[in-house]
Amino acid sequence: MVIFPANRIHGVICRMNEQTQRISIGFLTEGTYPFLGGGVSTWSQLLISGLSQVDFYILAATARPEASLRYPLPSNVKGLTQIAFWGLESNETGEQHRDIPELISQKRKTTEKIIDKLFLPHFRYFVRRLLQSHIDGDWDELGDALVGMALFLRDYDYGVTLHSLPVWNTFLEEILTAFPDDAPQSALASPSIYDAKFSLQLLTALLRPLSIFPPRVQLFHATITSTVTLIGIVEKIRRNTPLLLTEHGIYLRERSIDIGANHVFSYFQKYLLIRLSEIVSRLSYHYADLITPVCHFNGKWETYLGADDHKIRVIYNAIDTDRFIPRPKPPEYENAPTVVMVANVTPVKDVMTLIRAAQLVRDEIPDVKFMVYGSLSADKAYAEACQSLIQGLSLSDVVTLAGRHPHPELVFPAGDISVLTSISEAFPFTVLESMSCARPVVATDVGGVAEALGDAGIIVPPRSPERVAEAIIRLLKDVSLRLALGQRSRERVLSYFQIKHLLNGYQDVYNELWPISQTS
Repeated sequence: MVIFPANRIHGVICRMNEQTQRISIGFLTEGTYPFLGGGVSTWSQLLISGLSQVDFYILAATARPEASLRYPLPSNVKGLTQIAFWGLESNETGEQHRDIPELISQKRKTTEKIIDKLFLPHFRYFVRRLLQSHIDGDWDELGDALVGMALFLRDYDYGVTLHSLPVWNTFLEEILTAFPDDAPQSALASPSIYDAKFSLQLLTALLRPLSIFPPRVQLFHATITSTVTLIGIVEKIRRNTPLLLTEHGIYLRERSIDIGANHVFSYFQKYLLIRLSEIVSRLSYHYADLITPVCHFNGKWETYLGADDHKIRVIYNAIDTDRFIPRPKPPEYENAPTVVMVANVTPVKDVMTLIRAAQLVRDEIPDVKFMVYGSLSADKAYAEACQSLIQGLSLSDVVTLAGRHPHPELVFPAGDISVLTSISEAFPFTVLESMSCARPVVATDVGGVAEALGDAGIIVPPRSPERVAEAIIRLLKDVSLRLALGQRSRERVLSYFQIKHLLNGYQDVYNELWPISQTS
């Protein structure tokens, strides 16, 4: 690996590319690969390492610049650009990679007169669309405004621009126009000065990807519809570089839930953040050449949220079926009916429903054991509440919150069945992994879980301890059914969810979109 000074790009790691006639992909992530773990990161590593004949340039947005690599980069990763939303004291992108004379020159030329002439018209239109009461409008006009903002922010100083008086005055004017003092009283009427100031700070952080100089590639592949995807949208408009979108979860839906549950943001700040997510999602759907959701459930959501149905092509997640194989139960679990759940202990996984179901199962099968493997630190307050519930229901000898396990391929065979009680999912890897180990799954009917299981598991409603318990008891007592579903699970994974299916699907899509870039 050769590390180059990243002129105008924050955190770039590059390798020399001596190959020709290889597809080059700009791979856009946020909060996942290669700095953090999780399903999207697992998928990304499988895809990139599996398509060794493709060159990838990763542009990864992170919360802060201190993030360290979680995954070893495959040899076909030719560049890595980290884009930190927060934690840059100067509020600039990539300042440490610029020569001092260049930095000083860029700051000096970013005058209020230049900002007023070249940046504000685009910024004003963007803010106006952000604050208007309805989401619909001319998406191409909004795209052009974002291109204008991006070209300015690449050539002029990002921090000076976004913290300038002209930008502040324009932002304030648009707020006052959208929410005049004489408007009917509502939670949104007359946002405070603090609302305006903090909201502009949020925009300053979240729009950083616009200032990035992206690599010249034949295709951009976005893994999310957040503001990091604006990089691909701008290059689609400027150079007709194809844009492929793969959403693992529906970002707008998940983001809206997260923002709505936040107790720090004011009502206006929540409105602004949700509207920004909505605009970027709609722009992503508008400019994407193809959209490859990981399940049909997500595809239906994307269509509902404005995506063209003709652009959608489902490519399922996949797992290593040579790693996740059927194994006998280890001796320490052999004599105990055992239920395994692999999931972080967080509200979205609804571990409390599992605990309450465990109480019902224990009444029928006294020697049953429940093992939950997953992070206990992702939401410490919730994990502590789960532990308190276990103690309160006298289940300390029944349910164990075991934390992360380094070898999940050994976890599933330790159980007779596995369970997933989530209230929201996309197409979870843990379901596929359990199936590949020939362990039948009891799972809630959320996201693409039913698509994964088919007729090889039992689907139950979310937030229903009684139905979860009923399905668990049925499988633990009926050995023939349990073994039959386990065998059917393994066969289903081999038929539909092997790595080769994933790689062939994306190689076909890359080959299909590549010619578009040759005409740009």
